[in-house]
Amino acid sequence: MRLLTNLVKNHQKWLNTELVFYVAIFCLPFENFFFAPSSGWAAITPVILALYIVLNYKQALKALVKLRRIFFFFFFAISLASVTAFLNNVALQDYINSFVPLFLGAASLLSFYIFYDKKKDLSKVVNLVVIAYALCLVIGVFEHFTLVLGNTAFKDWLGHFMKRNYMLEGAGRVQFFFTEPSFIGMHLFGILLPLYWLSRRKDLLFILVLFVIAATGFGSGVRVFVDIAVVAIMYFIYLLIINKRAKFIPLILVILGLGFGYAYTSNVRIQKIVADGIYADGSLAARYFRIQSSVIGYTKAPAQTLVGFGLGNAIKPLHLGYDEAKEAYKSDYMREVDALDNKHTDFHDDSVAYSLYIRFISEYGLIMMIVAIAYLFKITKESRLPQKYLYLAVILYIYIQFESLGFYALWFFILTMLFTNRKEISEKSLAERISDNVFKKKVKNGK
Repeated sequence: MRLLTNLVKNHQKWLNTELVFYVAIFCLPFENFFFAPSSGWAAITPVILALYIVLNYKQALKALVKLRRIFFFFFFAISLASVTAFLNNVALQDYINSFVPLFLGAASLLSFYIFYDKKKDLSKVVNLVVIAYALCLVIGVFEHFTLVLGNTAFKDWLGHFMKRNYMLEGAGRVQFFFTEPSFIGMHLFGILLPLYWLSRRKDLLFILVLFVIAATGFGSGVRVFVDIAVVAIMYFIYLLIINKRAKFIPLILVILGLGFGYAYTSNVRIQKIVADGIYADGSLAARYFRIQSSVIGYTKAPAQTLVGFGLGNAIKPLHLGYDEAKEAYKSDYMREVDALDNKHTDFHDDSVAYSLYIRFISEYGLIMMIVAIAYLFKITKESRLPQKYLYLAVILYIYIQFESLGFYALWFFILTMLFTNRKEISEKSLAERISDNVFKKKVKNGK
């Protein structure tokens, strides 16, 4: 303990704390390294950010005070969920595992806040994001040609660096360097798109568009296509609202139509879904089953649903509605459904529902869910970011099929809303800070 204390006090002599933060930012798209602590959603960046918090423990304490409302909410929610967990006979392993995403999420929020509060040059962060995601995109191109050419040597070699290698599963799919192909949308619309709104950096938009083209063209998965289509429709509606004379809207409709036509003709899974509905795709059907069985379980235990079944007990309401949901299930894909059988009392899975809303209601309760969403609407209303409601809609959507509280998108959204609110912080907003830094560099270079 004494050694750790000395290391923290003297960290400036052996470690540059800002370098730690920059390394964490650069690792944002490289979450799938073999040494990641989880195979469900591999988490590299939050672990590095936790070190950044330790090295800046004094600023972390100040940040906790400034963010006290958020952390008080989670302290109360965790306390309540701990009581309900043991009242519902939680497995100790599941209870302990449920703290991991909370810890990772807190690390992301605190570290982002600390870095900004130091008034550091945020344009460097954007530069690192552009470089990192561009490199990740290049890796995806190599993966695509590896699958096309059937180069098993490269598959195996790259697999040595990955926690999960989707090139080796079935026909193989391009995952870039994300944990799995279905997480691509989380990065595109939870990180790259909001950063573009804040910084107006065209290179971010360029990388984003290239990812969209690559992910759809390489056939990375149905989830990617659905995410792109939904966010595109949201953006279209947003443009309709803010531009009453939008002459470019027909062009957008043509682009969306052509994009859908290409995806439909080139992706067999999308063709099946259009023809046969949600049960045409096994993965999508299994996700729907998890949500459906949990919702049926809520109707059977309304009182418990209000306060939650407790930390680590997301499987409880799913088991309550399992039999009815299985009767309605029409897909031939049964592996995940059978694994969730309510007869399997020893089942352990950190990702029971594959939906943040379902997991949050199952563990913390419907009341806490309503309070949390109300808070998101509150800070959005007070923000000065032009795209604030579109940003909120995107965040609320992408977590429908993703459940980890440890992912950065939600915490970056909260931070953005807070730092673009004059009532909470009198200094320049996050967007203004990035723009100012970019402008100063242009003036310095005589551009």
